[in-house]
Amino acid sequence: MFDGIKVILISTLVTALVGGILGLLVGVLIGEPLIAVGVGAFLGANFGVVLSYGFLPEAPADQSLETEGDS
Repeated sequence: MFDGIKVILISTLVTALVGGILGLLVGVLIGEPLIAVGVGAFLGANFGVVLSYGFLPEAPADQSLETEGDS
């Protein structure tokens, strides 16, 4: 369980950092760097949460619910 939470946190933090850097670049161009950094970090963190769920392994309990096929 803690390994899954660690994957989610690492992915969220890395993508929030990348989003913040990209937000800073865009913010300098539009003249509002503080707002753009906040928006970029927010969008990056949300993308990180969505992305991290793809990295998580399937739970063994979920595999037992799959049917073998119609008889």
